[in-house]
Amino acid sequence: CKYADTFTRFGCVSGAYFVSLDPLKNLVKESDLSHVKKLYIDTGDEEVAGGDSSDYIVSNTIIYEALAKKLTQDKLYYKIIAGGKHNEADWAARLPNILKYLYWE
Repeated sequence: CKYADTFTRFGCVSGAYFVSLDPLKNLVKESDLSHVKKLYIDTGDEEVAGGDSSDYIVSNTIIYEALAKKLTQDKLYYKIIAGGKHNEADWAARLPNILKYLYWE
């Protein structure tokens, strides 16, 4: 959000937003996101690193809703991944679809 005029495509995977939820919501609210071309956000329903799965789902949904007030639906994608976990193997499996959304859709 802070550098949305420099970076225009974002892949946000398994965000642990619950750690600093209020400052992150404020950052989204205060940011100029007019240069954003695509923003992908996801979380798994079995994330447990540093919190439990409900922490991830709730905080990712809150951040998505804040972003949805600033970005049109053709620029914003949010998904809760069934069986998704907080680890590199899961992220690697999701990467092809993330890249497809960010650069080819």
